[in-house]
Amino acid sequence: MDEDAVAREIVALARDWNTAIVSDDADKIAEFMTDDWVIVSWTGVTGRDDFLAYVRSGALGHTRMEPASEPGYASTGTSRPSSSAS
Repeated sequence: MDEDAVAREIVALARDWNTAIVSDDADKIAEFMTDDWVIVSWTGVTGRDDFLAYVRSGALGHTRMEPASEPGYASTGTSRPSSSAS
């Protein structure tokens, strides 16, 4: 996959995450999370399971989730190391 295709995929995933968050569907949101996912806020650190429980209970809801600016990317100009031994 070329660099532009990867960038488009990442932007699409971010938009899908935003859609899942606004849906307040804990199962959809969970599809984007690893088991060790955490969110850090002014109240401290909340783990994945607690966050999803708040969403499921209705105690936490989202009406809007969007990027602060147009999504984009910048290439670092580095390439991945070869997987074959020299």
